[in-house]
Amino acid sequence: MEFTVEKTVRQGAMCIAVSPDGTHAAVSSERSVGLYTLPELRREGSFRLSNVGTMVFLSDNRSLLILNTTGVLYLWDGTELERLGDWQVPDWYENPLHFIGDDTVLWAAVGGVWRFHVPSRTMTRLYETDRNVQLGPVENGVVRFAECKRSYIGLHPIDFVTMTTEGEVLSRVTTREKLPECFWPGCWTDDGSFVYGAQLIPQNLTGLREEGCIFRVDTRSGEVRVRKSVDLYSMNTGFSAQRGLVVQRSHALHRDILFRDPRSLEELGRIEYDAMLGKLDLNPLEEVVFLDGDSFLLGSWSRLFRMRVKK
Repeated sequence: MEFTVEKTVRQGAMCIAVSPDGTHAAVSSERSVGLYTLPELRREGSFRLSNVGTMVFLSDNRSLLILNTTGVLYLWDGTELERLGDWQVPDWYENPLHFIGDDTVLWAAVGGVWRFHVPSRTMTRLYETDRNVQLGPVENGVVRFAECKRSYIGLHPIDFVTMTTEGEVLSRVTTREKLPECFWPGCWTDDGSFVYGAQLIPQNLTGLREEGCIFRVDTRSGEVRVRKSVDLYSMNTGFSAQRGLVVQRSHALHRDILFRDPRSLEELGRIEYDAMLGKLDLNPLEEVVFLDGDSFLLGSWSRLFRMRVKK
């Protein structure tokens, strides 16, 4: 794979959201959110807000629902920022907000799945659990998610649940073997698989090594289809499935962006951290969002890039 930088903007890009019609992007830095037109990546405004964890555009392609890293929910209506509430539910910011239409958003965290209706400011808990939940695809009023124990130590089963957006559970599949927990975000591929990575830590905490594994689990049967060992694997790594690729995004020690085949999980290409930001820059490459065609936005804590990939 070949990667070309088409435009560079001096803007921290810790979180990126693209409007449903693909004409606008919101990009958060440490203390503000920049607003851009697409595909030009022309800055058209900004507003101040710190510690953005995740955000999503609503149906008007201008308004933003934003969740910060302490559980405070905000609404940007295009002109003003409104604080909607503080629910103090931990770790919401690690899972993306999912816009499901009718100005309604789903999200998940340790504890379950919630639905928020923006016009009425109504919060509804659809699913309750004491485990971690990672939302998957939302289609035709049905959402799929992974439910797993949040623990660095030991092996545990993972449940894959199918539920309506009204909260009715339709099915549940449990993995046939116990697996390392999926602490950081995994992703759902087009063939019904769940891909995630884990650092392998012995249950007795002896002989710790920087060793990890990437798993591709069939969510319909619970079988592990691919188990790929990796060296120097950081547990601070998330995955997303975009344009027929699995994108391995970095957060801390592992700072390159890797593109993998969604079935074999073999590496197809990578964007090297040193080449993009220089050896003295301590800000990791962190966010990848594909646009139309083969172009995508790549973010770090100090730069925003519009790039193109040639397979």
